[in-house]
Amino acid sequence: MSPELFAQPNALLTSHVAFSSDASFAELRRRAAKEAVRVLRGQPHLNLCNVISQ
Repeated sequence: MSPELFAQPNALLTSHVAFSSDASFAELRRRAAKEAVRVLRGQPHLNLCNVISQ
């Protein structure tokens, strides 16, 4: 963020945490488990990331 914004006396700055809820954490766990089952069954990853090319 810009220092000019922080310097404004009428600016109210707050953090934004849209993801953090019981429902979102349950969904995250469900998706991770579903992806693990896919891989254990020999199916390809759906959301593969941080891949090192050889």
